[in-house]
Amino acid sequence: MNNSISFFIKFFDNEQHANSFLSGNIFANRFSHFKTIEDIEMSDSTLLTISDEETIPFKSVWRNCLNIFCMYAGKEGTVEIPKACEELGKFAVIISDVDEFLNRVRQAVIENDFHMENSLVGYCKSNEALDSIFLKPRQFDFQQEYRFAFSTGVAGNDPLIMNIGDISNIAEKCCRFSEIKNRLSFANLNN
Repeated sequence: MNNSISFFIKFFDNEQHANSFLSGNIFANRFSHFKTIEDIEMSDSTLLTISDEETIPFKSVWRNCLNIFCMYAGKEGTVEIPKACEELGKFAVIISDVDEFLNRVRQAVIENDFHMENSLVGYCKSNEALDSIFLKPRQFDFQQEYRFAFSTGVAGNDPLIMNIGDISNIAEKCCRFSEIKNRLSFANLNN
């Protein structure tokens, strides 16, 4: 199903959040939250071309209502995770069965009557990242991000907590950044 990604890593600041994720709870903040923490200048409106002579401002506030869930996406043979990822949290959950994880997320989306788009994030010049939820400025390319965008049909600023069922059979927790390399090296030896 997903041949280019061999594992996901979700980083956490505290162990309680990592344990909650292993129990199947996906915590997805609103898109507007990420604009703030990544200090990205994003306009509230974009110019929409009507004809060769006419453009009008078009408010793109719909993006702010999406709930976003992000993870590091690793490729086969990868054992080195960029040191900059350590800033994302000292606890990590490595998901070794990417296809099963994606299936569980899709199933939860269906059961909750949500809509979802998901993709690897592309990295570009800062001003190009303004128009897509799947583009980020190049300064964040170390994150190798895979992003889920959930539309719940509910406006507001509240995060989404969606349960996909316990994932401890397809994932494992690391309590130190240094453990990640060891776990990935061991997984590559056993494949």
